[in-house]
Amino acid sequence: MSQQSHNYVLDKIGEQAKKFKSKHGHTPVLVIDGVDLLAKDYKQVFLKVVDRAKFLSNSRTLKVILVSSEGSVMPLIQKSSSRSRMAKIVEVVDI
Repeated sequence: MSQQSHNYVLDKIGEQAKKFKSKHGHTPVLVIDGVDLLAKDYKQVFLKVVDRAKFLSNSRTLKVILVSSEGSVMPLIQKSSSRSRMAKIVEVVDI
């Protein structure tokens, strides 16, 4: 996966989120499932996704929910987040 391709996708998601918010009056939510697979195979891309998600969230453009089937992603997210963002990370175990 090239740097250019994932930057393009993230930029387009941000553009569409702005259009959605303008049209509907509220911030859209994007759920990305299986991020553990992305983190394992493409750690730098995953960190870029987390960074972009934080930017979009801070600008109130898009709410991003990252879903992982294992706990190995949590430390990566926590390392890339400030203390204020760490409190918003929630781990839900299987029932």
